[in-house]
Amino acid sequence: MAKYKLRVGLLLNSNSLPSWLFSCIKSLIHSEYAEIVLVINNEMPSLKKKSSISKIKEVSYFLFRKIENKFHKSIPNALIKKNLNSILSNCRECSISTIETKDLKQIDLIIHFGQNSIPKQILEQVKFGVWSYYFGDNSTKRKGPFGTWELFEGQIDTKVSILVKGNPVKQDSIIYETSFSNDKLYLNRHTNNIYWEAAHILPRMIKELHHSESRVFFKKWLAKYNQSKIQKIQDFKVPNNFQTIKAVSILYWKALKRVIERHSNFEQWILLFHIDKDEQYPKSFLDFKKILPPKDRIWADPFVIGRNDNFYIFIEEFLFNEPYGKISVIEMDKHGNYKPPITILERSYHLSYPSMIEDNGELYMLPETMGNNTIELYKCIEFPYKWELERVIKNNIKAVDSTIFKQDDFYWLFTNIEELNGTKLPGELHLFYTDNLLSDNWISHQQNPIVTDKSCARPAGHIYTSKNRIFRPAQDCTKHYGYGMKIYEITSLNTSNYQECLERTIQPDWSRDMFSTHTINASGALTVIDAKIKRKR
Repeated sequence: MAKYKLRVGLLLNSNSLPSWLFSCIKSLIHSEYAEIVLVINNEMPSLKKKSSISKIKEVSYFLFRKIENKFHKSIPNALIKKNLNSILSNCRECSISTIETKDLKQIDLIIHFGQNSIPKQILEQVKFGVWSYYFGDNSTKRKGPFGTWELFEGQIDTKVSILVKGNPVKQDSIIYETSFSNDKLYLNRHTNNIYWEAAHILPRMIKELHHSESRVFFKKWLAKYNQSKIQKIQDFKVPNNFQTIKAVSILYWKALKRVIERHSNFEQWILLFHIDKDEQYPKSFLDFKKILPPKDRIWADPFVIGRNDNFYIFIEEFLFNEPYGKISVIEMDKHGNYKPPITILERSYHLSYPSMIEDNGELYMLPETMGNNTIELYKCIEFPYKWELERVIKNNIKAVDSTIFKQDDFYWLFTNIEELNGTKLPGELHLFYTDNLLSDNWISHQQNPIVTDKSCARPAGHIYTSKNRIFRPAQDCTKHYGYGMKIYEITSLNTSNYQECLERTIQPDWSRDMFSTHTINASGALTVIDAKIKRKR
């Protein structure tokens, strides 16, 4: 592990950078693991001007972008320029043509923002190579304006990678890759969200390099992402007039159909349950019975506690004419008969996902309280209807679907955290631990974030044990938020290592009116899930 800050150089076309890159560099400047020591001006040669014919062939695309920029502005805008000189101090600047070998040998790694080629001198001299972002699927030869082809061709996600060139890799290599869900309509919103979400990836990888032995770091990431070769992308293609008009027509026709459909149908989260003494977390959901809410609300995020031959299903209840969700409880007997829900917890901010944990004879609830920028722990005073705030576990945090699991004398807090303003909630799972549930000191796991894949990062219910194995339900948000679920077996859980492997997938394919399912929990003989369906108004 390095005892000093990593010395970082920047290879830039200009000191005026988009806000998301400015935020990325600012994170490094204020970190405890890296310092910016050199800025290299990568002189941009004059670009070859396009012919008039080429411009005419692409006019529809640029008109589309101009119209969208006028009527759909991204806030905060990831592309607004900021000058890096405002946060850089005591940092040497030079150009590609004046840089000296002795300067390069003092640098641990260089971050390259720009399109220019990198001189061989730099690739050979810098200890840990030249790092850069790559937006899009590197396995395809089709490249164009960022995010455009992904949206126009109806892909479900867009990939973002960190590439390394030069030392210590033998060829251009991926050391990190993730994907972000695509917007279904707006290109601006689509790219803006991904830029902001990508901004923290590179600083986090540099932090891991600082905390690790470099040989172990590169061996780990190169083995994970470089089974296939990176394609040499030759041509940058802007959609022509026909491609643009066709794609935009399809996008807005789909949007219009959704608007028309909302006049006769609406989407609603409901509950489904199954009672079976022999099987918790069943593999088939065909026999599950529906619990339909009134048409003015949703019921979702069910968690179950068994007491005296009865079951108590704690849910998010959200009325369409109210600003915030609340926590309610449904009482059910062993035959599946149930009573209407009763509200047990309501605040001036949204509540959902009422995860539970029993400890030392007491029952606690950890509802989602991102609307208050907190993670809050509530204690049951009188089961099941009376609850009081016991402790705010974390302040000034944007976290969702927090779930606590006790194992090996530690309490493990799994939660999704939004690290930067301007993003949709990223699909990144963070892990904290403590030896006292009521502690003020929850320690961040050294592998954080432990999962970054949107197909499995967001919690989907209690972490449970079966036959001495530990399982974590996860949401699959690839097609859209809360599309389906996956069950992962946790194979390693300690203060220095977290590992899991996929056990099974759950998709909303057993009923024609259903298109989402994102929470599963069980207690005794009862298993409860939620699902989003279409209903007639």
